[in-house]
Amino acid sequence: MRLSDGNNTPFLGCCLIQSRQGVSFPSPTLSDSVRNWAEKWFYISKPALSFSHDLSVLPVPLPIWKDKISSAERAALKPVLARVAVLKQASLIGNCIVASFLRRWVQPLMQRVHYGFEYTGPSDPSRLVADAELTEETILERLERILGGVSVMLARVDEYDAAHPPPAVCV
Repeated sequence: MRLSDGNNTPFLGCCLIQSRQGVSFPSPTLSDSVRNWAEKWFYISKPALSFSHDLSVLPVPLPIWKDKISSAERAALKPVLARVAVLKQASLIGNCIVASFLRRWVQPLMQRVHYGFEYTGPSDPSRLVADAELTEETILERLERILGGVSVMLARVDEYDAAHPPPAVCV
């Protein structure tokens, strides 16, 4: 794949997918058609020239970062921060978040009919496969293939959904 000849702007992009050493690559089920994929997936077709992909450049602190939040903002954030504290005590980690996407059959960057906290269950229209449930054993196997080093399914954390919405916050 040729990205650039050194004299011109690159005309072809690429994506590198690499599995961890000693981990087998996941075997996806491929679709027969890719028609209308752009309507379902998030992508940047032509990033602006100002878009920096140089990760060695540190962010420049802005003066607003030092501003203190108001008492009204603090009061509005209180239920959210309380929920974060509960999730931390329940050992919510990245594995749990990936397991949630697997369990719900929803891709993280896929366009959805509604927000994740409005998920309605097995027949939710945002699911890739409707009315199909994965066993916890299958979810653990997929977590191991995706993340590597996952040998135990942690306790499930209660997730927000249509029946259990998050607290209303108004700032």
